Amino acid sequence: MLVHLCVAILAIFGVHRGLCLRCYSCVSTENEACIRFDKNKVPLKTCGIDELRNTEADAAQVHKSFKKLYEVDLAQEPQLPLNCLKQVTRFGGKHMVLRGCQLAPSDQLDICLKVKQENSDMLLTSHCSLCSGEGCNAAPLKRPLLSFLATICVVVATLLIYS
Repeated sequence: MLVHLCVAILAIFGVHRGLCLRCYSCVSTENEACIRFDKNKVPLKTCGIDELRNTEADAAQVHKSFKKLYEVDLAQEPQLPLNCLKQVTRFGGKHMVLRGCQLAPSDQLDICLKVKQENSDMLLTSHCSLCSGEGCNAAPLKRPLLSFLATICVVVATLLIYS
């Protein structure tokens, strides 16, 4: 019974990868709710080719150099899973936030690493993260209690199985 409960908790709140991943999508130059996050004012979009292209266009609004970094060659990278992205960048004293869909990191591609390599005195990305859970690029991430409960379930289930 307890094992079934633990599996259900992990299935409901755990990692979701694949074609149906939905991420919050916005850029603060167009939507103030992207900075002071309000899920009622920021759309949750299903990731796919169109949303990858939207994230690329939004990244160019943060800084023109990001357009090239966010270009996605789907002929070269068709098998990579998708992730949600959250990026916080300061350019010329202006604080900007980008949320959207992006390819998951791989040995050849890590958008957060590429973005942070662009850092300079005028352009500073202070936060860039990728995650694979439904709407996981909201702010701030408030799942410590869930992680704690999942850990307790695993420990208890392990003790029950091996005792």
